[in-house]
Amino acid sequence: MFSALARQGARLALSGLNGQKLRAFREQLQDEVGGDHVEITCDLSNTTQVEELVPATMDTLGGIDILVNNAGITRDNLAMRMKDEEWDDVIRVDLEAAFRLMRAAA
Repeated sequence: MFSALARQGARLALSGLNGQKLRAFREQLQDEVGGDHVEITCDLSNTTQVEELVPATMDTLGGIDILVNNAGITRDNLAMRMKDEEWDDVIRVDLEAAFRLMRAAA
């Protein structure tokens, strides 16, 4: 998906927890398809970081035309054994972060 967008001329802001992996992916993407892309480290379970991600992206790229909510986590546990904290983590990343990013980018 990212390569296809980059081939069409999109400038990408890549976000995730691991800055080193993001940087390596961005460099690989730029080597393979070109373009001027950025990586922004963000913990999607942290509401403050989520709320800062869209303005940081807009400042860096000048705007957002397409938002791809592609992050998600799971806790390998049956619902009956899942702790409240694990459930909260899943909801925070998979649902709340996606909602906050869409709202901020609109």
